[in-house]
Amino acid sequence: PLFHNMSIILILVVPLLTMRLLSEEKKSGTDELLFTSPLSVVEIVLGKYFAALFMLIVMLALTAVLSLFAFAHGNPELAPWLTGYLGLFLMGAAFIAVGLFFSSLTENQIVSAFLTFCTLLLFLVLNWVSASGTAGWQKVLSYLSFSQHFDDLTRGILDTKDLVYYLSFSFFGIFLTHAVIQSRRWR
Repeated sequence: PLFHNMSIILILVVPLLTMRLLSEEKKSGTDELLFTSPLSVVEIVLGKYFAALFMLIVMLALTAVLSLFAFAHGNPELAPWLTGYLGLFLMGAAFIAVGLFFSSLTENQIVSAFLTFCTLLLFLVLNWVSASGTAGWQKVLSYLSFSQHFDDLTRGILDTKDLVYYLSFSFFGIFLTHAVIQSRRWR
């Protein structure tokens, strides 16, 4: 249950972490300075993404203190803990990519955080919605759900489909952010 609770906390924290990454640049007008710097758009987007990803790693490292107490005073299995933290990291990386995309779309931080939160919540509850659909839609909606891929990782099952899902979701969010910044750069 710890990892599932932490995933809910990530849905609340990541929009706040990413809401200012690019929207504040646009609002304050410093994006023009950023675009005229010798950095490419890829470097700008990846720099913002990796900065937020570093903060995610710090947050996850702080929660690892709970794991130290569990291993010191109990005998838990190591594989579910390691894959659970890997799942939280991959899920957070995908969440940050979504937040970075919405931050690039608007200059209002609150709108960026709200759109990110709603999108993350939608992808989390797709698994529940899929239970009421037909067989074809059930497979599609459950595959798109964050929680479907996260459940296997919290059980200690490391499957490549889960890794591919989170990594492709992250790359797609970064790609969309790059496209938005690139189109804005040439206006």
